[in-house]
Amino acid sequence: MPLRIGGRSYSTVGNHGGALPTEGNGNKNLGPAYFSLATGNQKETQERLMKSPEAERLSRVNKAAKRIPRQYQRRAAAANEQTHGYAAQSIQEAMKGAPVRTTVQPKVGAEAISRGDPGNRSIPLKQHNIIQITEDGWFNRLDPKLFQTSDIPGDCQASESTENNGTLTVHWTNDVAGYDSNHVSEYPLEAIKKQVVKAPVSSDIVHQRIPWDKKTMEEKVMWLDYDEYMNRDETLFDALKQLQIYGLVFLRNVSDSEVEVERVAGRMGNLRDTFYGRTWDVKSVVNAKNIAYTHQYLGLHMDLLYMQHPPHIQLLHCLRSTSTGGASLFSDALHAAEALYRAQPRAFTVLTNYPVPYHYDHAPAHYYANTHPTIELAWPRGSVSTAAPPGRPAPPPIAHLNWSPPFQAPLRLPRHDVARNRFRAFQAATRDFGRLVEHEDAVFEHRLGPGECVLFLNRRVLHARRAFDVGVGERWLKGAYVDSDVFESKLRVLGARFGGGQVVG
Repeated sequence: MPLRIGGRSYSTVGNHGGALPTEGNGNKNLGPAYFSLATGNQKETQERLMKSPEAERLSRVNKAAKRIPRQYQRRAAAANEQTHGYAAQSIQEAMKGAPVRTTVQPKVGAEAISRGDPGNRSIPLKQHNIIQITEDGWFNRLDPKLFQTSDIPGDCQASESTENNGTLTVHWTNDVAGYDSNHVSEYPLEAIKKQVVKAPVSSDIVHQRIPWDKKTMEEKVMWLDYDEYMNRDETLFDALKQLQIYGLVFLRNVSDSEVEVERVAGRMGNLRDTFYGRTWDVKSVVNAKNIAYTHQYLGLHMDLLYMQHPPHIQLLHCLRSTSTGGASLFSDALHAAEALYRAQPRAFTVLTNYPVPYHYDHAPAHYYANTHPTIELAWPRGSVSTAAPPGRPAPPPIAHLNWSPPFQAPLRLPRHDVARNRFRAFQAATRDFGRLVEHEDAVFEHRLGPGECVLFLNRRVLHARRAFDVGVGERWLKGAYVDSDVFESKLRVLGARFGGGQVVG
């Protein structure tokens, strides 16, 4: 009988579960890009299909499907029925008609899943995780992943392995529940190499960072042309790599349209939407409640630390700049943290442990409040910077810096000696850290002009603004945010295309 997935009807191919859309459903000639697991032995359907131009590709599908334990075929079909076609749609998008082999791994652990027959009975079902392997050896895994590491028995071992034509074939003892003694796994050697022969995590492009001071940034500052950034992926990669390594990039020749900052941010991916909106204005406002909307000096800070997950990237596009003053200041908090560690490791430790409250109290409209340590450490194999200079200790890996005095909430009054001593140590450490980030040798200054856009890491690079004269001219910036997952995803994708896995300081 036909198998229905996501509103489409599928006829089975042979005994091993390959399936194609049946005629009359508006999805002709999709080939094995639309296959799923099914049941039955429909000889007539198989004979008809094997005479079609798809025969060669269907043969490849069925040969691989022979490895699927027969007792799981009907169960897998029922499982796919519950996905409402998601698996089939994923295959269509991933494969785009490419020839494909398939392997199926069972998930141990029963769930009550509707069988989809007239009785609509619920049965315990061992689901499957489908992994696609294209002709060139690329893996296309269907999400969500249904196979669990915990499903593998502790005494599961390879009893025999052979290598032939770039494929490793493995026989198992004490296999995953559900497979019989005939179960064999096949792995393309190139795919295994990608998983096993990897460079250290610290060389992953999303973990590479170089601390900087004013002199370094004056030498390393990157200016890119807007059109190049928008139209050439390689230029976009250069920008994102610079952002990851140094945390600061500038664009020039941006038009004066209010939508440009959204377009620039959109090159990375989805924008971070906050209570300010997808984009927002920075200009002087009468009776402003936020110091950013005044003409006053705004000290070094990071945005939105009163949120649990502050945005990763901030963009500021200059639309007007005819008033005097208003230069932008930038300082690398990572550089300050590492300098503090080398000079005063105890102060560094205090700032990794002391919770600092931040808030945005504008009730009844908004009241955000969260705490962060000033220096947020990463897992041992997390974000790292370059090696320490010779003879100097390397600090622990730092994930984020959190420094925003303008938006710091009142600290709780210590009530006993231990708390008071901790607070005094925190005060001393913050004074030392503040002196480091504000030192004239640490601050890079640039007055944004019309047509310029700055991109910087909000969780690393502090930004500030000098006061400006509201009586003469106008200063208007348009801003946007992008989250870290979006940024790092695009960086990895472009890194795979253009290389650049190594960084030269």
